[in-house]
Amino acid sequence: MFNLCGMVTPDTVYLTDTSMKILTPYVCGNPDFSSRAGKLFENFFHDLLRRRVQKQILIRQQISIFSWDIHDTYSVLVIDMKGQQQDRLQFVITYLCNLEDDCQAFEYDGYTVCIFHAVTADSKSRFSARVEKLLKNMSLKGAFSKNFTNICDVDIYYMQASNIIQFSRRNNVGRNLLFQEHVGLYGIVDASLERHDASELCHPDTIRLYEYDRQINWRSPDAASILAGRFIYLVKIINLWMRRRLAWS
Repeated sequence: MFNLCGMVTPDTVYLTDTSMKILTPYVCGNPDFSSRAGKLFENFFHDLLRRRVQKQILIRQQISIFSWDIHDTYSVLVIDMKGQQQDRLQFVITYLCNLEDDCQAFEYDGYTVCIFHAVTADSKSRFSARVEKLLKNMSLKGAFSKNFTNICDVDIYYMQASNIIQFSRRNNVGRNLLFQEHVGLYGIVDASLERHDASELCHPDTIRLYEYDRQINWRSPDAASILAGRFIYLVKIINLWMRRRLAWS
């Protein structure tokens, strides 16, 4: 509206004051305004997640406003906000942006997505501890992706974090904030089961034990499960032995 390099005149002051009086009630009465209309770069991040923008020169130009570079270290935090009221969504976005200066948070496909820049082990630990308190207080679930060093791959790590949330809901994982290490091997098995029957992934002897267990339980419902006992042995005893061996090695 005004020439930024020009002289400030009484007319400029009057027009600015009048504009603010008109806009202020609208912004206050529309809590999603700052998320959808006021976020200058939100559409850019949406396009980045959808891979609609792939030219590195364009991406570098856009993120340079934050003093970011393509090959810096990043991590993606995804919070499941499906079914939440807009004011709660906006509160989470504002909270994250105030919590960490070097991040960008926005709404995307029913999630709050936060791209965290210049990640170190200490900064991620401090940030995640405060995020976890927020999620517990609001009964929300979130997940951090692994760190990555190319902002062009942000869509891959967004999918990683959102898949962790979906896995935790399917398997009733109690944590509010999850990391890849919380899912580990179980996440790999869970993803495999989407394309394969469980019997295809099991060792033949495990299938035989399962069938033997079924025969015993058919004859005596209170009989102990050999397969369950083997699982407890592998998870509890072998893991404990391995931890002690590693600790003393």
